[in-house]
Amino acid sequence: MTRRPTLVATAALACLSLAACSKKTGEAETPAQATAEPAAATTVAASSTITPGYWETTKVAAGEESETDHDCITAEDSDLRGQLQKSLNTETCTLSKQVVGGGRIDIEANCRAQEGGVGASTTKLTGSYTPTTFNYEMSMALTVNGKPVAQSWKVAGKRVADACPADDAE
Repeated sequence: MTRRPTLVATAALACLSLAACSKKTGEAETPAQATAEPAAATTVAASSTITPGYWETTKVAAGEESETDHDCITAEDSDLRGQLQKSLNTETCTLSKQVVGGGRIDIEANCRAQEGGVGASTTKLTGSYTPTTFNYEMSMALTVNGKPVAQSWKVAGKRVADACPADDAE
């Protein structure tokens, strides 16, 4: 089974959910999108990587039961800053804040309104990480068909094994 790592997928979900920053699965990025640096973003240069291996992630959305997933984090997936850049649709979204490094995550993405009644959105993600753990809170505010929608999540992850089970490896 091939899955994007939960840490990255959850961050991408905030920007991509409800088509707020829609980029279709499998859609190729243009060279400009792949290399674009958000003009207003700030970036910390310290390491932004977690240790590859088998990870357990628990996510709790406000008012819902917790959900636990297990993911195989490869060396390619371990750079949090790089994964964030890949998940951002630079045609509709910009990063007003991007601090991913030195054990700290502080991100704010703003996406303009999309077709289908989805209005502009703001997503914030703040937390911390070590090579073998992460904890963060994420919130998203947008409008859908003129009505405000807000969601928040708390996410905690830990590396539970050096190697991924054969049925979960990419």
